[in-house]
Amino acid sequence: IKANEYGNIPMMTDGTEERQFLHAEDCSNALMILSQKYNEIDRGKELHITNFEWNTILDVAKIISEEIPCKITPSTETDTVQLNKRNEPDPYILNYWKPTISLKEGIKKIITQIQNGAI
Repeated sequence: IKANEYGNIPMMTDGTEERQFLHAEDCSNALMILSQKYNEIDRGKELHITNFEWNTILDVAKIISEEIPCKITPSTETDTVQLNKRNEPDPYILNYWKPTISLKEGIKKIITQIQNGAI
């Protein structure tokens, strides 16, 4: 929204912290499939609904700036919440479901919704 309205993405950190992102459509699809396969799923396994790809927050800002030309203003602050700790998701869920929407494609969809007034 800031890129679209102000032409700038002011960041709260330097953007080096990494996260895994998942588009809402992929999440909904995963939940639907898991509900349909409920009786087949090993109860001893954790189900991680994610895209299984690590991206930096700066990566996200850069993808946005490719779609909406804007300035990216990183902070000098580093992540003080997760402190670069990562939980590697168990890939067990991939036996039932796989994400289909890439980070870039998901960001494009969100930008289209913002520009069409849906968000």
